[in-house]
Amino acid sequence: MNSSLRSIFLSFLIFMLHSCISNNTLTRIDDRYLNYNVLETSHFILISKKLERSKLEGLSDILENVYYSITYELGSNYNFKGPYKIFIYSDDKEKFSDIADEKDLEIVFSTDTRCQVVGPVVYLILKDVLQDYLDFYPVIRFGYPVYYERKYCAEKESYYFKLFSDFVKKDYNPFYLFEVANPQNLTETEISKYYSVSSQIIKFLIEEYGSFKFSIFIDKLRKGLSFNESLKDVYFLYPAEIKKKLFEKVR
Repeated sequence: MNSSLRSIFLSFLIFMLHSCISNNTLTRIDDRYLNYNVLETSHFILISKKLERSKLEGLSDILENVYYSITYELGSNYNFKGPYKIFIYSDDKEKFSDIADEKDLEIVFSTDTRCQVVGPVVYLILKDVLQDYLDFYPVIRFGYPVYYERKYCAEKESYYFKLFSDFVKKDYNPFYLFEVANPQNLTETEISKYYSVSSQIIKFLIEEYGSFKFSIFIDKLRKGLSFNESLKDVYFLYPAEIKKKLFEKVR
């Protein structure tokens, strides 16, 4: 399916989704939420006290688009946990203490919300696919959400692509970062490099070889194969070849 057909397909799904949304009936939550502004979609429940419905609808469009895009890339043969409950605050001080234990994710609404929410939502969905295996594959754990942040946020795409381009121009080898067991222990500068390279690998695999192969790759990981073994089995590539192809593509 080429990109134009895929865009049409996703737009149709979003249209059908909103035609099914109820304005008044809360079908999956209890009476504790009646004092909140709630928007239910097929895969998300957005909950706020102060944000008007139009802003919730704009956000739900983005999230449903992300959801369908991910299921297209990873395959739909998984049991996703959703609907995912997302608390949306109007400022940093606001908290929903009476329902605090119910959330899957919480964000503060701002002009930058698109950039803030996409990565964490991708992580929630990815966790449902790889489950406990996800922490064994930090390139996927961090790279796939950042790849989506780059798709939906031009500023992040520009920032991370520049980081990677600088590696290539200076002939640095940032792949040593993948020997780190827990990237969250890296310095702020180093973890930005990690996000850049890992998301660039994900971008390369999907755009160069397509979503179908990527779904097979993810399935191999889900069965417990190592990252390098899965690369070799699905793409017939070794890490050194990935590095060479990535550098050639940017040069």
